[in-house]
Order: sequence, then C-alpha cells, then structure tokens
Amino acid sequence: MTDADLRTQLRALGIDGRTWRIISILPLVQVAWADGSVKPAERRRVLQIATEHGVLIGDGRMVLEGWLRHRPTDAYFERGLTALVGIAERGGLRSCGMSGAELVDHGREVAQAAGGFFGVLGTVHADERAALDDLRRMLGDEPDSLFRALREAPPRPAEDLAPFDEEEEITESVAVVGGSDAGPCSPREAAQPELRIVAGLPATVVPLRNPTSIGRKSQATISAPDDAALSRQHCHLHRSDGRWYVVDLGSQNGTWVDGERILERRLFGGEELRAGGLRIEVALDGDCG
Repeated sequence: MTDADLRTQLRALGIDGRTWRIISILPLVQVAWADGSVKPAERRRVLQIATEHGVLIGDGRMVLEGWLRHRPTDAYFERGLTALVGIAERGGLRSCGMSGAELVDHGREVAQAAGGFFGVLGTVHADERAALDDLRRMLGDEPDSLFRALREAPPRPAEDLAPFDEEEEITESVAVVGGSDAGPCSPREAAQPELRIVAGLPATVVPLRNPTSIGRKSQATISAPDDAALSRQHCHLHRSDGRWYVVDLGSQNGTWVDGERILERRLFGGEELRAGGLRIEVALDGDCG
C-alpha cells in the first residue's frame, strides 16, 4: 500500500494525519459490538485502553466516541483493517505501544468487561468469542497471520511514518476521498466550499459558511420544513482550526456520512451527507469535485 493509498483509506474513515493512532483501537470496538451492543463496562475498558496507549491524539477521542455510540458498518471495519495493515507495515503499531499479542489480550479484556451472562465474571458472549477468534487469527501466531509476517519482514525506517504523524496540512493538495483516478488538485484551482443538494429538495448549490445548519426550522441554512424524517435542528457543519466538521444535534433519525451514522466527523470533501430525506454532496477547498 502506497502512502497515498493509506492516506485515502484513513480519510475515508474520517481520520486525519493527527489522529491515525486511533485506528489501532478499531478491532477492540469491533469485539465490543459483536453481540449487538456496547455495554457501559466495555465502553469504559475501550476508553481506558485508548488512554493508556496514548492514541487519543488530535480528533481521536471524537472518532472513538462515535464508534462506541453508533456501530460502524462491516465495510467500515474492513476498510479500517486495511488501514491498520498499512500502518503496521510502517511500524505504526509500535508507535501505539502495542504488539499484535497485546491487542488480542485487550480484545479479550473488552469481551469480558461486561461480565457475561448474569454478571458472571470472565464469561464471553458467543458472538464476542467469534470476534476474538477472528482477531486472534489476524494478529496471532498462525502461519498466515498478519503480524507474524510483519515480524519476519525487515523493519521499515521510522521516517516512513512521517506523512501520518504530522500536524494535518490545511493547504496541501490532496486526493479526493475514495481514490479518484484524476489525481490531486491544487487549492488555487478549488472553488468556494459548498454543499450540493442532490435529493430531498430541488437540486441547488449552497455556499458553505461557518456555521451551516440543516433542519426543519425555517431559520436553518438548509431548511426542509416538510421533511418528516428531519429534526428541527438536525445537524450543523462548522470550521475549526481550518478543518471542517459535521455534528449531529441529537436528531431522531441520525446524520450519516457515506453510509455511516455519526456523532461528529471530520470532512475532507467528496463525502455524501444524509439527513432525513436530504442527500448532500460536500465540496471543500482542494476538492476537485
């Protein structure tokens, strides 16, 4: 996987160059969700592990809280594993203070945290046990194990992590999320940031201001008063330190980015935002559209 491919994978997950370490926690989140819900004790243990390993850097806490509130899709988990492979190949897992074996142990701790059936300590739900087995196969000592292969491979130099360990660039040219073949575009060629409404209201383009609100109420920047699936104050977009975010405002039916329900998420441009019956394409500075 090239550096550009890895950066594209991370951005499709809503993760920037300050925040990449949080991806090491995603397998633990997958274990926690395996039985259909994240119990309070599982949530506490995941957050504790993330804190102990120092991965709540940049937007790490925001990303993790979103994963724990709304289950990521299987496609998101799969994309996250691909990014984890790319980071591990660069020695990045060591930067998170974890080995593959330690990650498996943490997965077991998360599965046991809820206490199993009737609060019996050490009992693990069958679905969580299956998720642990998958994690163990991926990270353990089997011949086809990812981390066994990585341990046997020559180490990559530490500077290979540089593109993913820097303060996130604001004006650097970037590829559109999703891996467009058109290549990067220059910020000088980019249009004013805008939202392109493609469904739920007549097709139109709305300049993206800080902040921009979406909801049924008439005062919203994008108002759809007849959309019963939209909350009065559904979500808003805002810019902080040169970075755009979308925040759900406790809406009944959720705010979705590229098919993932979110609490708050970093935007890079090229995403599809869904709120109620609205479908909106996000075009930001540096986005070729």
